[in-house]
Amino acid sequence: MLHNPFIRTVVSVVFFFRILWSYVWFSLVTRPLTPKGERRAKAEALHEKNAAWLYHSFVTLKGVYIKIGQFLSTQMALLPTPYLVEMTKVQDRVPVASTEAIRQRVLEEYGKPVEEVFSKFEPTPLACASIGQVHRVTLKDGRDAVIKVKYPGIDKFFQTDLKVIKALLPIFVRIIELAYYRETSGIDHRKTIGEFVKYIGMELDYRNEIKNHDHMRELLADKREQGMVIIPELYHDHCQEAIICMEYIDAHKMMDWYGNGHVPAEKKDWIYRALLESSLYTI
Repeated sequence: MLHNPFIRTVVSVVFFFRILWSYVWFSLVTRPLTPKGERRAKAEALHEKNAAWLYHSFVTLKGVYIKIGQFLSTQMALLPTPYLVEMTKVQDRVPVASTEAIRQRVLEEYGKPVEEVFSKFEPTPLACASIGQVHRVTLKDGRDAVIKVKYPGIDKFFQTDLKVIKALLPIFVRIIELAYYRETSGIDHRKTIGEFVKYIGMELDYRNEIKNHDHMRELLADKREQGMVIIPELYHDHCQEAIICMEYIDAHKMMDWYGNGHVPAEKKDWIYRALLESSLYTI
């Protein structure tokens, strides 16, 4: 991960404008010189090439760019299909931080090495996200737990990245619309992206996440007692500014489980109902 804010800004601008220039060239040169019946295919090929490049750029920069990629993967009204396909990879293929970096983060937060904080630490992460990654641990009292560790150095460049993305992304989406020669969606891209940037800015504060987690456990207490939802218990005595520690629950991603083709219809209906009722309960 590039840690210098200035270098990250330069790299970000280069990544974005490399793609933007390809669309400008396509619009001004390639498209007019291409037979009408072949233009759509050439546009699709360009989208596929640039989408792959954008994915490479995001996983290189990591941090907030991973979160932006995850956001874009759900925005069918904003981007052509090749981008949605590539950005979907960001959901599961986030590069892993080194074990040494995570151990150093634990040392900084607890003031003690991993071995003195936990009875067992699994170096292979269970999951990797935009801001941190999750490792399974065993507490000294024998409880199975997981720790969500914020990536080292991410605080230094997070706000700078947000400003760059907020400025460049609406332009990027608009240029793609023009190059794609489709009807504009009518969406205020700057407002949509601005709201999302504001939201992910809050995610950097683990104290806010801890507060929301406890609030949801309290709010859905009845649903938890009914067995409709499971919300892990936070172990506050092991939570730090850059580390969240909570109960370990053996589970699978819903989409992986749901997509195996062997889920009974009645189980699907129960899941839909549980999700709907739990969501309505929080409004």
